[in-house]
Amino acid sequence: MPQFLLGFWCGCVFSVLLVFLIYYSVRKRREQGVSRKEAVKKRDVSKNEKTVQDSKARILLVDDSKLSRKLIKDFLRDRPIEIAEAESGAECLLKCRKEKYDLIFMDLNMPGGSGLETLERLKNEAKGFPQMPVIVMGSNVRQESEAGYLELGFDGCLAKPIQMNRLEEILMLNLPEEALQQIPEGFFYQKGLDNFDGNEALYKETLLLFSTLWEERKEQLQRFLDEENMTEYAILIHAVKGDARILGADFLAELAYEQELSAKEQNVKAVRNSFSKVIETGTKTAEYFMLSFSE
Repeated sequence: MPQFLLGFWCGCVFSVLLVFLIYYSVRKRREQGVSRKEAVKKRDVSKNEKTVQDSKARILLVDDSKLSRKLIKDFLRDRPIEIAEAESGAECLLKCRKEKYDLIFMDLNMPGGSGLETLERLKNEAKGFPQMPVIVMGSNVRQESEAGYLELGFDGCLAKPIQMNRLEEILMLNLPEEALQQIPEGFFYQKGLDNFDGNEALYKETLLLFSTLWEERKEQLQRFLDEENMTEYAILIHAVKGDARILGADFLAELAYEQELSAKEQNVKAVRNSFSKVIETGTKTAEYFMLSFSE
């Protein structure tokens, strides 16, 4: 059998085995009742190292409109952000007495207490409130009038209907750096979720498994390249391509595909030229998955 056909066949077998490994690992971990959160806690973490949980920002959405809350939640779903919700000013006060948030979005007009009334009570009552910026929202709120809202004690304004570019700007100004990690280029959460038939739990488990496997794969790719073993390199990068594609990481999948073609042609120079790009992209993608989807 020609070498390139053998490599292609082995790559297909490897991908099938990897899919089985992913399914078996996820199923076994669920049966054992070991959550991802517990697994993270078992890792050795130095005193100066932040855990995944520590790096998540916390946002409180205060709005009697379920639709408005959903729009913001959908926009933030791929980010390492923990979101809490309150349907009224009274519920907001209860939550803020118990927890501290990095950012609060508050509707201006709500039943049982306006956003302004709630803001004034927060200033007087909520523990740690000075560290919690509050953004006022409303259909009558206009960005050109932001100075007036600042004078009232708010930290910014967001008009309805919500414009995503304005929401992004507010996040950039108010959230800690860890929560502003950019989504990797060419990663499409919904596309990946669709590949798992909407099974969000299984999809997130598989994203985390990809992250866990990446460090070993990266070292193996480096070793195969150093040895100029393009046959083994093609098999492994083929598996990376397949996993990235099914997870919705299209840009990484495309880079891996180009490397696979070069490796099958035994073109070591071409593989070397694009190696750093695929490793950098894979590393950023794996880190993003771990930070964003760990419980």
